Amino acid sequence: MYDNFIIVSAKDWKIIPFENLIAEMHTHDTDLIAQVEDVKEAELMLKTLEIGVDGILITPKDVIDIVNLKRMLRAEL
Repeated sequence: MYDNFIIVSAKDWKIIPFENLIAEMHTHDTDLIAQVEDVKEAELMLKTLEIGVDGILITPKDVIDIVNLKRMLRAEL
């Protein structure tokens, strides 16, 4: 169960802000969750700085998004 987490939503410029947050937060007991628009962005956030965010929050547009997200996550394992 998550008790210590932060959800971050960046509208325009995402990579640099998330790099800074990941670098700062990876030594803390608080999980960093990135709100993303699509599967491609989810993959990017999970790989940023080779550490990635601790989780993603996505609202799938359709079932294809869910299937693609599942494939992407399985490929990462």
